[in-house]
Amino acid sequence: MNNMVKQVPQAERVPQAGEVQLPPEVAAYVNAAREKSAELHGDFQEGETPAQMMARMNSKLDQGAALAPKPPRRKRPMVRQVPAQEAVPAEEPPKEIETVQQPPEYVPADRVERPAPRKFPKIPAAAMQLPEAPAPERHIPDPILTGIPAYGQEPAPAPAPAPEPQPQPAPIVHQVDNSVPHNMGAERRNYDAYSLITALPSKGLFYKNAVYGQCLSLEDILLLSGATPYDTVDIFDEILQRRVKGVLPGEIMWCDEAYIFQWLRISSFPNIGIPYPDGFKCHECGYAETSPDYQISFKNMDFRTNIDPKELVASMPEGYFVFHFSDGRECNVYPRKRRHDQPMQEWLKDYVATYGVTPKTAHMQLSATAAVIEIEGIDDPDEKKRHLAKFNYLRNLRNIDDYHILFDSVNSHSLIAENHVIHVCPVCGAKVDIVYPFRTDQYVSGI
Repeated sequence: MNNMVKQVPQAERVPQAGEVQLPPEVAAYVNAAREKSAELHGDFQEGETPAQMMARMNSKLDQGAALAPKPPRRKRPMVRQVPAQEAVPAEEPPKEIETVQQPPEYVPADRVERPAPRKFPKIPAAAMQLPEAPAPERHIPDPILTGIPAYGQEPAPAPAPAPEPQPQPAPIVHQVDNSVPHNMGAERRNYDAYSLITALPSKGLFYKNAVYGQCLSLEDILLLSGATPYDTVDIFDEILQRRVKGVLPGEIMWCDEAYIFQWLRISSFPNIGIPYPDGFKCHECGYAETSPDYQISFKNMDFRTNIDPKELVASMPEGYFVFHFSDGRECNVYPRKRRHDQPMQEWLKDYVATYGVTPKTAHMQLSATAAVIEIEGIDDPDEKKRHLAKFNYLRNLRNIDDYHILFDSVNSHSLIAENHVIHVCPVCGAKVDIVYPFRTDQYVSGI
């Protein structure tokens, strides 16, 4: 048969020219592959290398794949296609043409062509001179309009120059104007004479008469030295009864009490200050006064009220403020006076004697409020019993509006004076303002 190819045994095969001699192991593997291919395809050719054989086989496979029938084509489902709007191409900006500037050709300076200079006509010198300016007209001011006198008239006298402003002294922050008796500094002082007490914190608007004071006596000083919290009010009443004229001790306004006592002290001992061991510290230079012998004077005190006395008098034409509780009872609120402390002191004594302890702060506040009000229906002639009845009425208040109206009325109609001492720093002269409450022990010390 023509298709049969004579197979030569491997041992008798002679390598061709240019063929690479393979190792024994690889040659055995290649021969086995050739024999297998000859069995399968029967197209093994003598002298063919493995690479040539693989290339020939691949070409046959490609020819067979091309002649093989193709599988039927699958039909795709019909899908309605909506024609899309054709996109309008955006106009492209014109491209800039890049121009390459060529360097100018070099031309020597002596070959550069220059324009000929222009020739101007010659101007005569006479034409170059400017004409002379006309002389300015003389303006004669009108004497009526300007006030300048005409020829032959005497000039009017010049107005006097305005006085130069004089530098004003810097105002003092706290100007104290406490007046002292007229006999201060006299070689002989009349201890029996009464002097007018001025500059009261209340301005004397709550008194019918002017208030006068007299110097203290040794008995007064001894009584004040031995005063206790339970008899201080009684001792002050006794001293005021003897040394103050024009007003009863109980009718003295609460804000005027400390001022009057300081006035009485300086009128009796003008050269003795009030010991102030607390000292002060200057807020400007940091100086601290710590000397135990440091004293303050009545002239350095400033009594400031929480309300303008004139406004308080205008708000109470009848001498008291009226409001009504929720139960319909009428309540009269009076400005606090010294007499309002007496029922409170009596209540305090009875409380301590009954319970053996000092009452609580809340009870003290209720007692102080009951002293300055009068409630309709509580009219016991005994002042102590009437004060206790008002105290119990306030304790049992249920309406919160009554509570607010009551305490707001008492606070807004109580004239209270706060005593300030103005210390002067000996180093820088600055003024240091410190609150100075009235103290009985300091009042009589140093005398």
